[in-house]
Amino acid sequence: MYRSYYDSILAELSRTLTRISDEDTKELVENIINSGRIFITGKGRSGFIMKYFAIRLMQIGFEVHVLGDATTPAIKAGDMLMVGSGSGETGSLVVTTASAKKLGAKVALITMYGNSTIAGNADSVLVIPAKGSKFDKDADSDSRQPMCNLFEQSLLIFLDSLTMIIIDNQKIDKKLLYERHANLE
Repeated sequence: MYRSYYDSILAELSRTLTRISDEDTKELVENIINSGRIFITGKGRSGFIMKYFAIRLMQIGFEVHVLGDATTPAIKAGDMLMVGSGSGETGSLVVTTASAKKLGAKVALITMYGNSTIAGNADSVLVIPAKGSKFDKDADSDSRQPMCNLFEQSLLIFLDSLTMIIIDNQKIDKKLLYERHANLE
């Protein structure tokens, strides 16, 4: 009975993830590897997924900070701000990305809309083609799921794949991830 829901979600994820640009993925991986420090941000559910990715980046050896944490240092030239925003129009993130650019940091955006305001502030944009109806109530969604679930699920899986790509490209021993895993839980 419930299997049809799982199958529907998996089919949507497969269709969406296979349409992500390999070229844009390669560019994002290179930007991550070649950045100084990496700053992560997003709002709402996308923000939670970006924080999850920040943990993974730390575990594979990057210096990473989540915007808004009390210990987040100042961003500077050579650093990268990574933003997850389905709409690319979140007001506070528009301001944040413009500020990061003025300070000389690179801005990378993962979004559904490559022509958004934040995309205009970004050095690199990766589009996850998971059109959601949250932003245009009259638009037909590519998804049977409510709101932007497909984007958020795709973002999580995409970021997990980035982690694996970086581990393989940099020949990182996976045992190191366990050594960097939180031990004061």
